[in-house]
Amino acid sequence: MPRKPAEPDSAQGRFAALLAGHLSGGTRPARSAGEPWTDAGFAREVPSGRDNDYVSPRTVSNWRKGTALPDAIEPVLRALFGPEGNPRHADAREALRKAFLAARHEKAALVVARAKRDPAGGLWIPEGDHFTLDRTRRPTDARAAADPVRRQLQRAICAAAADLAGEARRLGNSRTWKPLPATAEMLCAIVQGEPQAVLDQLGEAYAALLRLGRFLDTDTRLQNDPGRHDEPLDADLHGLLTDLVRLAAPWLRGFPTVAALDDAAGRFLAREDLFQPARDFARVARDRKAITDRDAAELGLLGDTAAPDDFQGAKAGARAVGHTGNLILAGAEALALARLPGTEADPDRAGRAETARAMLAAGKAEVDALSASWPDDLRHALRLFVEEGPAGARAALPGAPAQPVPDDVEAQARAMILEGRAPPAEWRPFLHDLNFAFTQLDDLKLLAGLTTLRSLDLMGTQVSDLSPLVGLTTLQSLYLMNTQVSDLSPLAGLTTLQSLDLRNTQVSDLSPLAGLTTLQSLDLSGTQVSDLSVLAGLTTLRSLDLMGTQVSDLSPLAGLTSLQSLDLRNTQVSDLSVLAGLTTLQSLTLMNTQVSDLSVLAGLTTLRSLTLMNIQVSDLSPLAGLTTLQSLDLSGTQVSDLSVLAGLTTLQSLDLSGTQVSDLSPLAGLTTLQSLDLSGTQVSDLSVLAGLTTLQSLDLSGTQVSDLSVLAGLTTLQSLDLRNTQVSDLSVLAGLTTLQSLDLRNTQVSDLSVLAGLTTLQSLTLSGTQVSD
Repeated sequence: MPRKPAEPDSAQGRFAALLAGHLSGGTRPARSAGEPWTDAGFAREVPSGRDNDYVSPRTVSNWRKGTALPDAIEPVLRALFGPEGNPRHADAREALRKAFLAARHEKAALVVARAKRDPAGGLWIPEGDHFTLDRTRRPTDARAAADPVRRQLQRAICAAAADLAGEARRLGNSRTWKPLPATAEMLCAIVQGEPQAVLDQLGEAYAALLRLGRFLDTDTRLQNDPGRHDEPLDADLHGLLTDLVRLAAPWLRGFPTVAALDDAAGRFLAREDLFQPARDFARVARDRKAITDRDAAELGLLGDTAAPDDFQGAKAGARAVGHTGNLILAGAEALALARLPGTEADPDRAGRAETARAMLAAGKAEVDALSASWPDDLRHALRLFVEEGPAGARAALPGAPAQPVPDDVEAQARAMILEGRAPPAEWRPFLHDLNFAFTQLDDLKLLAGLTTLRSLDLMGTQVSDLSPLVGLTTLQSLYLMNTQVSDLSPLAGLTTLQSLDLRNTQVSDLSPLAGLTTLQSLDLSGTQVSDLSVLAGLTTLRSLDLMGTQVSDLSPLAGLTSLQSLDLRNTQVSDLSVLAGLTTLQSLTLMNTQVSDLSVLAGLTTLRSLTLMNIQVSDLSPLAGLTTLQSLDLSGTQVSDLSVLAGLTTLQSLDLSGTQVSDLSPLAGLTTLQSLDLSGTQVSDLSVLAGLTTLQSLDLSGTQVSDLSVLAGLTTLQSLDLRNTQVSDLSVLAGLTTLQSLDLRNTQVSDLSVLAGLTTLQSLTLSGTQVSD
């Protein structure tokens, strides 16, 4: 594909125009003008840098058109103006040299800006004269934090971490186990606050959990090693550690940001030989004050955990290498910004550039090691910035517009586009993430030149024509929910796309997506899609949402063996046989489908979440082997016999509302259950719940329950719904001092005195009761 000429207002475009003017005007060493240079004639005057060789006429043509830059400017200057010191062309020589340097730095800045950040690492953002990890709260994470079940689990994790830390302190003299209590305390400190506060510490929580997971792997290895250098944990400590990891791992992965980075860390495991350079570069960054103490601590914990001999250690290593690689790119980008015209007066930017240069220079050996496998042009750009420093070659042509790049460049560019103005060319290399969600944007023409965009959110806009996006070939995430889009053909060439959201659009034809073989997440819910055949080749898909589509045939999904999440709710699907080979599925939603036979699920032993709400199912025997299930929704089914559930001892959430269930005895062993919904069932006897001491949410509304005495021991209960029951005596609730929500609507309750001591109660509903005082 021919290269596109540089834009006239870019530095490369200005260099090309100036060079073309000299060639067309016949500039030569002995005179100011003469016969115009031909490409072939000028090529014979410019050495290529290789022995006894010259550049080609095509190369000169590319310089003239602005599709390429010379490797070095001096041979070009000698051919046009003669040896250095020739007074005849001194001003013209200097102008062309400055134009070349500006173009070279602009090109290097583009290379750095377009460089794909390591998905296993975090993104670094500028703050004053240093860099800090991006801990921006994502809406999807905020929704996860607000989930009552997850909030309850968070408290259980804190308690488990505190128990482990207390018991493990006696291991202070063990070289292997000495850091264990501090790591458990760190996790406890993170999760003990309000759920929304955890969102600021997800990266640190993940690092702590990797460390705890590695301790568990180490214990298993020591137990099986006769020549071990240290003793394994005793049975009690091993149990406490196992319980904590089993509780915390699914809870933390329930935050989409953590799930994505954990998948990336596991998928892009780094080379073992990069672990030490990552550790050393993190120390350099800390010592040079390029990062905060908080971020340095997270990097240090990951570095300490990194090891090639177990999966958790390898994931920690990948995360550490990703963090440091992305920090190197953030430093290079800061140096690139400092070279742009008009930025000299910004003290923060100047200070940050100097910090970045000092960090990259002091860590040169580590930078070389970590970037050894990067593309040549990226390594050359990095070397250029480090060697020349922030003040090097801050040049522009006389009269060229100086457009300083602000720190909030993306926010200002967004505002300009919404006003109908294009962002300056100097800003474009630094535009990576633009969010126009729920704005009045209806035309994407001004986005056409933003070739470094990695994420674009158009949710809720009036956009219908995607053709301006054709050239945005670095785009990784695109959100089109609730737009007017129906034609996806402009997306056919966006082969780096990893996440695509088409919810509630008019899309029906998916054929343009056939070549998007890096796609990992695709949301088609609420679209007109009925034919999935084009998805057969998208073998990297991990999440697929088909809710409310016209889909009935799932056969194209047979080869999508990386799929982890599949939502089929409100579709016409009835036959699940094609799912037999999708053995990595972790979440499956079949609500309101035509499914009645669950036999194929027997082989999906990695399932963690299964929603069967409102389907024609009564036989649960295929679920017997799904021993990793944590969430099961059977509401509105014909289920009456729960005996199969007795072995699902990892269940944390169970919804039986509106079923035919009356006997709860099979639940006796489900001691990790935290949420149980029995509303609208025939249940009257709660005695089996006595042993479910981790329950935090219990819904008994519309049951035959009248006696609550069995609840006395459920001291972790936070939410209790007794609507429309025969309950009249609340005395048993006196000890439930963690209760936060209590619904007594339409009960026989008249006396509330027992509630006086429930000081944590936040919500109390009494309508339809006998209460008067």
